[in-house]
Amino acid sequence: MLRSSLILVAVVLLGPACTTEPWTRSLGIIDPGVFPKSFLFVVPETVAVGAPVPVRFATWGSSTCTQPDRTVVEVVGLMADITPYDRYAPDGTPCLRDLTGFPRKLTLTFSQPGRATVRLHGLSLTDGPATLTDTLTVGL
Repeated sequence: MLRSSLILVAVVLLGPACTTEPWTRSLGIIDPGVFPKSFLFVVPETVAVGAPVPVRFATWGSSTCTQPDRTVVEVVGLMADITPYDRYAPDGTPCLRDLTGFPRKLTLTFSQPGRATVRLHGLSLTDGPATLTDTLTVGL
């Protein structure tokens, strides 16, 4: 009897939280407004032509209602654009009001020497659209 009562309580409490609506994809929050840029977006200072360039960053959101999704990367000459996406729970989903970072790593390659620019496009938690920019030297 106790087991049946617990199952019934769980169904009553958790039932309204379930939704059949799909999660939606949107730009990731790359700037939560509380950390310095050096913490949010890390690019090395120098690399050799053709060498892998490790890039680290995070998107931010609720630990229960945000999921990392795909990242679009475009490198043209000495310009790299990175655009991360996250998936967000449907409206009405009960979510924790926390702020969790979802670390991401990727590798770029530049095929010519010079000063390269890497731009990370997304959203700011406080200001809407955001772009974080860093530069590096690509040497011979």
